[in-house]
Order: sequence, then structure tokens, then C-alpha cells
Amino acid sequence: MDQNHPDDVPPAFPLYPQNAPYATPEPGQWNVPNQPLAGDPYQWAAYTTRPQVSRSAAVWAHVGTLGMMYVASWFFFGLPALFCWIPALVIRNSARDDFTRRHATQALNFAITQLIVIITALVIMFVLIASGPEAVIFIGLVLIFYALATVIIGIIAATDAGRGEEFTYPRFFAFPFNQR
Repeated sequence: MDQNHPDDVPPAFPLYPQNAPYATPEPGQWNVPNQPLAGDPYQWAAYTTRPQVSRSAAVWAHVGTLGMMYVASWFFFGLPALFCWIPALVIRNSARDDFTRRHATQALNFAITQLIVIITALVIMFVLIASGPEAVIFIGLVLIFYALATVIIGIIAATDAGRGEEFTYPRFFAFPFNQR
């Protein structure tokens, strides 16, 4: 190492994972974040495009909405479905980066749309009770298929958020009420 160049001095600890196979760096070629070492076959830094904290928060925006909408509703007679928008709103307002904020906004739009669908379906079912059980059964079956589709799309959204990818719900399931 050249004494005239302090940049050639290696850090106190190397900035690459200790258990990954890597080539021994030459002086002045220490790894910086998001720059893989020469000879590193796994290119480990390529997988760290988004911080884990922002990806986790984005996943929880989608999972929290689905959890309030379906899982909590099973135990509390459907009341948490009316408040399914709260987890996404809390994460959206406390987001520190754009990635988390975009995913939380998508989850919030999804939750608001689902809330409108739930309230509309309840009103239609109460109105159709007088016309006979066939109409109520038909609306119930449509809602079951709609609920399965929303769970599948919500899981896809959470999976994409966990991978650090962008996701946009189809407009049929999440009308864009909020923009970023």
C-alpha cells in the first residue's frame, strides 16, 4: 500500500460476507456496498438492491391488509374487515423511503376498494333477502370467488414486495384513490 494515498488503506473489517466464497482482494480493491468482488461467483451484492427493512415494511403493508380483512374477521365476526385499511395507512405514513411508500399506497388503495366492495355486497344481500334465497346464494358465491382472487393477488403483491420488485394491483381490485 502506498503511504501517500489513504484511500488504499483497508477498512477495519472487510465489507463482504465472511462465509461467501470470494477472491482475495488486492490492495485498493476493497468491496464497497452494492459492488461485488472480482471473482465472487455468487455476486452477493446484486441481491441487496433494496434494504431489508424497507422490503419487510412493504410486505407487512400487504399482509396486514389481508390479515385484517380475512384472518381477523374470522375471529371477530367480520368487524376487522371494516378497518382493513389501518395497517397500510400506518405503514404509509411512517415510511422512510419511496419503495415502502409506494407499496403501502397500493395496499391502502386495495383496502379502500375492498371496504367499498364489502359494504356494497352487504347492502345488496340485505336488499335481496326479500327476493329469495337464490339471489343471496348467487351473491355469496360471487363474493367467495372474489375473496379468493383478492387473497391470491394480495399474496402475489407481498411476494413481489419481499423480492424488492414493484407491484400494481389490477384496477378491478384496487382503484387508485391515493397517488403516492
